[in-house]
Amino acid sequence: MIVLAQEAAYWVAIAHLTNWSREKINDFFDRLLRNHFAFHDFFTLKPEEWESLFHLSREEITSLQSIQEKLPYYLTITQKISEQGFDIIPVHSRFYSAHLREKLGKSHAPTLFYTKGNVDLFNTPTACILGSNRGSGNGLIFIQNLIRRFVQEEITMITSIEPGYHRYILNLCLQFGGRSLVILDQGVLSLKRPLDDFDQYLINDQVLFLSTIFPKNNNGKKWALQRDLLQYGLAKDIYIADALEKRQIWRWILRGLRQNKTFFVRYPEENEKSANRLFIANGAVPVDLNGRIIDKSD
Repeated sequence: MIVLAQEAAYWVAIAHLTNWSREKINDFFDRLLRNHFAFHDFFTLKPEEWESLFHLSREEITSLQSIQEKLPYYLTITQKISEQGFDIIPVHSRFYSAHLREKLGKSHAPTLFYTKGNVDLFNTPTACILGSNRGSGNGLIFIQNLIRRFVQEEITMITSIEPGYHRYILNLCLQFGGRSLVILDQGVLSLKRPLDDFDQYLINDQVLFLSTIFPKNNNGKKWALQRDLLQYGLAKDIYIADALEKRQIWRWILRGLRQNKTFFVRYPEENEKSANRLFIANGAVPVDLNGRIIDKSD
């Protein structure tokens, strides 16, 4: 058990190295695996062996030495994570979302997920609905119709517990008997909103809570865009109900459209003040209120 606890502590420490890129961290994980090294074994080596065997720079070695010095702190962190009922899923785990790993690649795939709930949902068909807190009446009808369909087709919704638009979708999905991947934009040891309201849904295996943020970080606003991008990465199908605001996520979608990626956008009525037409004009697939593709020849 001690070795396992140490391994998890090293995962947490290395995954959040501030002066290493995501690609460098994930590559380091890969190199250890290829060489059949557990972190515990790696950290018993001398720095000169790190340099010769793994071709690490002096700066990288210094970063790793600092982790070894702070290991008791990270052991405490991992113990508290476990006590709160959360698990740690590293990027190379068989439980990790294969779709996300393939879609984002080594450069952008999160190194670790802190999870609570039904981990099998991580590798199920998924979809998300993007929109705005100032959405239209038709947008709300669209959302309700889509969620009913997703529940029938056993598609897992991706959303969050943040108040407003995201929480509305989550509540509706769970009330209809659906399943959801719930992205947290805070560390799991610093949650401002407790998860007690979801106990029954956890028991029913309807939810999997996910966080990629350092466990003691509670600056939710800083991570709002990363939450949206994580939805973008996890979802196999992305639907847009209402695009009314100039959000950064829209730039990613426009970039995706230029790369011939598929997005389904609710076709707005003539009198709607909506940016949905912008996405459709840039190649998004128009859909009706039931999420069915509109034949452009009609």
